[in-house]
Amino acid sequence: MSNMMIILVVMVGSLSMAVTPPETFEQALQLAKANVSTPEGKTLDHNVASWFGQRHAETMNRCTAGVDDSELVSFDLLVKLGADGRVLKAAVRPETKVATCVLRAVEHDVVSRPPRADYWVRIAMSLKP
Repeated sequence: MSNMMIILVVMVGSLSMAVTPPETFEQALQLAKANVSTPEGKTLDHNVASWFGQRHAETMNRCTAGVDDSELVSFDLLVKLGADGRVLKAAVRPETKVATCVLRAVEHDVVSRPPRADYWVRIAMSLKP
């Protein structure tokens, strides 16, 4: 990863219990974007950014090693957290080799406890060869 710059942006969103869980990636992304401005969202945003950087630096090295430059494209990773911080669901767009590799690495993680269950977290990855 010596010639690559990785930019990490984490946006956090919550899903209210009164709302039907999103059925599409786009719906989950909109929820994460819409809710990142809450005080609790900002706190979780900071926690998730720290966690991802510490926990998955080696993941990023492994997932980007030896891949063609065409695979080094920006992607969004969406993670739905349970009340205990466990990853309940994860998805990526676009589904490149790198994005899918990162997805597999976070699918069963435990992150910071969100203020309530069903928090959607957006981790926007910008990869540049």
